[in-house]
Amino acid sequence: MSKQRHYMLDLPQINKTSYCVQEWDERQAAKKQIANFDPYAEAPEEEEEDDLPFACYICRRPWEEVQKPVVTQCKHYFCEQCALKHNAKSGKCFVCEKPTRGIFNVANDILKKVQQKKS
Repeated sequence: MSKQRHYMLDLPQINKTSYCVQEWDERQAAKKQIANFDPYAEAPEEEEEDDLPFACYICRRPWEEVQKPVVTQCKHYFCEQCALKHNAKSGKCFVCEKPTRGIFNVANDILKKVQQKKS
């Protein structure tokens, strides 16, 4: 003959457990959001429809103060001085860490954006 076990769960205990699970899920979601935080990303209200950054990703100087903005092949924007200095140390993009192979092109779209703001 097999023994059957009956468990009695208190209803408030079940509600407390589901609350703890919900709280745990919320904390995990918050941790995930913090882990994905990019301090170099622009704030949503500062973004424009062209999706261009408002400043150099390294020194954070606005493009109006930068003389020679450059862009990598992975489409990340820097002032020329910061890009060359970082490339001498690492050889990888400051933002996404893809190899730059020392290739930095003039950021004509940034120059156009600055010119439009001035006029």
